[in-house]
Amino acid sequence: MYVYGGRSPAPRDDFWKYDFKTKTWVPMPTSDLMHPRFGHGAAVSGDSMYVYGGYVSKEQGEGGLTDEIWEFSFEEEEWTMLGPRTENFERTVEDPADAIVFPQAIPSPRFPQQVLSTGMEPALYVVGGVGGESMMEELPELWKFDIEAKEWTLLATHPLLARSDGAATLVGKGDFYKHVMLYGGHAHGQFLDDLVTMFVGETGTGEMDQ
Repeated sequence: MYVYGGRSPAPRDDFWKYDFKTKTWVPMPTSDLMHPRFGHGAAVSGDSMYVYGGYVSKEQGEGGLTDEIWEFSFEEEEWTMLGPRTENFERTVEDPADAIVFPQAIPSPRFPQQVLSTGMEPALYVVGGVGGESMMEELPELWKFDIEAKEWTLLATHPLLARSDGAATLVGKGDFYKHVMLYGGHAHGQFLDDLVTMFVGETGTGEMDQ
């Protein structure tokens, strides 16, 4: 199990692995370019872990929501910022092919959304979250990030997706016919106890049920 960042109560930028066999916590490498953050989403796909979004704390108490997506390579044990970049390549990524290429539409900064990984062609799925100037605007969106192509696609918008702090998982057989099961969270000033299901495939989404 891998845990990155969070808050206690201040935002953190540490990275840990829990070994279930030895029942011990092991510190993992971090990057000085990744500011402390919480409310982000993380998922593992293949030999990498991806961290997206969240609230980032910067110098002198400044901070705000981010739309950054970072990749940690378990093989190389290093972090790469896939984008969006505001600094030169040499400070964020060695090979430009490893980063998001613009122009393309990307999700707006948000937290605390759900992030999952699945697919015959591996991808990340980002569900909901809140953002905007108030950092309280509920975002009724489902986005897909194609890991190989480094491309974002808005798959669906639906009122049932407008929530934060929910719990989500994937169900299905192998890499086929995956469904996202989204439970609870917070929306419209109240806590939710509903269960939403939606089909997630390589060609998009199908019907959504509550």
